[in-house]
Amino acid sequence: MKTFTALSLTFAGICAAVPPGASTSTPAFLDLNGDGVISEMERQAYEESRANARVQGGNVWDTNGDGIVDEDERQAAIAKLNKQLDAKVASLFLALAGDDALLTLDEFSTLPRFTQSPPEVAATLFNRLDADDDGFVTLAEFFGGTGRGGASKPTSRTR
Repeated sequence: MKTFTALSLTFAGICAAVPPGASTSTPAFLDLNGDGVISEMERQAYEESRANARVQGGNVWDTNGDGIVDEDERQAAIAKLNKQLDAKVASLFLALAGDDALLTLDEFSTLPRFTQSPPEVAATLFNRLDADDDGFVTLAEFFGGTGRGGASKPTSRTR
């Protein structure tokens, strides 16, 4: 749990997290990854959906047009926003990882969260993300370790 929390904080730092409701009117259900924080990317996905709704002249989430967003429509909206967020996270990951799409410890250490930290902090989190211990973090490993996909490496294992 401690590892997941640390990785979630790293993910939140990548997304430039803002506290829920801080200078936004974003509903709490938009906390798509369940970390208790509405990240900048989650807020942007919401704002984009609102802009699209205004252009289309109605509520894009109310797909049956009854004037109410029911639970099925809400779940569909969350799935759509999750997909948009995943695309943004993937884009940020690939920009950081470079042409080979493999994140190295050196690249990972350049994240703002680690600039004022001892190198061991970045190395510990990187090693937890690197599920296959090959010295690189793939997009799938990154998603898994940040709670956006499969499971990360067990925390009880020592390296």
